[in-house]
Amino acid sequence: MKLLITAFLAAASTVSLAQSSVGKLERVEGIVSVSYNGSMNTVTGSATLNNGTVIVSSATGSGYVRLDNGCDFELRPSQLVTIDNSMNCAALRASIKTNTPPVAGGGGSGFSNPVIIGLGVAAVGAAVYNNNTKKKASGS
Repeated sequence: MKLLITAFLAAASTVSLAQSSVGKLERVEGIVSVSYNGSMNTVTGSATLNNGTVIVSSATGSGYVRLDNGCDFELRPSQLVTIDNSMNCAALRASIKTNTPPVAGGGGSGFSNPVIIGLGVAAVGAAVYNNNTKKKASGS
């Protein structure tokens, strides 16, 4: 029984260590969300950060990350960062990704599929029209 209690306490202390705070997200403006341990929340004002927390700012969101290890940086609009306490500050800053909305129609063309299809139909229609209005050569 003592062994079972000891094992339970050891497991519980490991869980609490894994969830201990490594810093704060401060000065949040606009829409900024944090995701940790399968839960996503919108931040107002400030939030405690744990190792593994993902911070996502919207196109109108920003905030200031201040970690307990002395690393701090600004999160600007449309950015994403995963807090990884094993990274040094320069690597963590370099890991910040810019969120870009997907381009409609894919392929990076900037045109949506209906526009591309419409242009294709118009081109085929123009070719058929030109072909039908040409004067036929004699003997055909």
